[in-house]
Amino acid sequence: MEVNSMHSALEHEKKHTDMFCVTDWLGVFEKSERNVKYPCETFMLCHGDFLDSQSTAITLIKNPRKIDYGGNNDGGNNVEWLEAKSIRNVRHAPNAIYYKYDFDDNYRKIAVSVPSRRTIPNFEPKPAHKDQLPLANTKNS
Repeated sequence: MEVNSMHSALEHEKKHTDMFCVTDWLGVFEKSERNVKYPCETFMLCHGDFLDSQSTAITLIKNPRKIDYGGNNDGGNNVEWLEAKSIRNVRHAPNAIYYKYDFDDNYRKIAVSVPSRRTIPNFEPKPAHKDQLPLANTKNS
């Protein structure tokens, strides 16, 4: 299986590489790709790429237990959040959450904003952090 070969290549490269900080993992990924048939794409995320999902959920989801207002889920059935194997937010569709119960299934869509008199025009998700998180003084020394 492709995932197992990638995982073993990562473990092998980590075993033979000195790592002193978190950013050294990028080098481990890049070096291990040489030995794998299908290399993975690696890129660095910055602090602006992480969105505040809690404020988004409070703003958009009116009833988190039962979604029964026009989403493309199973006709208003309860969404079993603990049974979901994958939950996905798409940047170009901020008014929807995608989930699936099995990794082999297709994503199901939940419309999280209700068309009503009080609609939220052009909701833009907020970043989780405005600036980089400060490091403790013990980590810098």
